[in-house]
Amino acid sequence: MMESANADILIKQRKSLIQTFLDGAEPRFLEKYTAILDEYFFTVFEKSISARKITISGFPFALIALGGYGRKEQCIHSDIDLLILFEKKIPPEVEAFVQELLYPLWDYGFEVGYAVRNIKECIQMGFERFDILTTILDARFICGASLLYTRFMEKFRSELA
Repeated sequence: MMESANADILIKQRKSLIQTFLDGAEPRFLEKYTAILDEYFFTVFEKSISARKITISGFPFALIALGGYGRKEQCIHSDIDLLILFEKKIPPEVEAFVQELLYPLWDYGFEVGYAVRNIKECIQMGFERFDILTTILDARFICGASLLYTRFMEKFRSELA
């Protein structure tokens, strides 16, 4: 299965990075661990038939890192916080993509918090709940529709101001 092969690579890279850190030879552990996760998400997105179908159907989306992961400070035992962002309508096919993306990580014991939202929902929830607001402040684009991410952040910042 392709997804689990990507997760296998992630696990090998993670183990190697941890060992290098324990040997005292990796001063930039958090940043490098974040990069390994980014590569996993990017690779799954690029190879995903589900993601391609969703995008071709007229629903481009962005995969966004939030919280500590968004700040490139992903700790080894911290949750990986993700946002799958759509402009307006969220197609039901997104569930197949979520399975491709996250099930292999869950199988390996990773704690992944995720949300599938449109721009309006994100901004509304961000101003209703402080915990969501703070994670959005640390939002970082991983892959997908970069213009969608840019529009989201511009709208968020203008409403925040």
